[in-house]
Amino acid sequence: MQISAILSIAGAALSAVNALRSTDRSTETLASAEGSLRAALDELALPGDKNPSDGVYKVDDARSWLAGEQASFAAELSGAFRAAGIAASPSPVLRVGDDGRIVVANRHPDKARIEKLINESPELESRFKAMAAAADLVRVGDSHTAFAQEYARLSGDPAAQASLVYARIAENKSQQFNFAAGANGGEIFFSRRGQPLASA
Repeated sequence: MQISAILSIAGAALSAVNALRSTDRSTETLASAEGSLRAALDELALPGDKNPSDGVYKVDDARSWLAGEQASFAAELSGAFRAAGIAASPSPVLRVGDDGRIVVANRHPDKARIEKLINESPELESRFKAMAAAADLVRVGDSHTAFAQEYARLSGDPAAQASLVYARIAENKSQQFNFAAGANGGEIFFSRRGQPLASA
């Protein structure tokens, strides 16, 4: 299984979401971008949709890859911290900032050194962003079936469908990927974008 295929689908979904976030709210733009988003998610062949032997990548593939990569990344990051003399406690919470750089979202005595270490390491940076993309893909994919069913139920009511799409976009846009780089493989969680962490 190649995660590159999953991340390619995630990229297509992200492009569609970005188009939906644009200031152009015309019916044509909405229909086109929303259609692209649905097509990208449908390409995942959500769990139970197809035979596992047919070679189609599934959300569960991304989930499985993510579990292994999370533990591997946490171990490598922990080693890099030790080598650099960076304090492991409290656990730094990492996320991708608005400028695309990886930042420490909570209070940490070595915040600046951690950000420098990760952002100046192409491998750590790319692996972290791949984890973020895969986690977001799993999160969106897990809720896609319910969304698709509700969208189909509203067939014949374009206004209600548009409202549903906008609500989904707002919900997805509000979610922020976080990685608490602690012991035992670290922890992935999502928080409301712009909302400070309790320990921040």
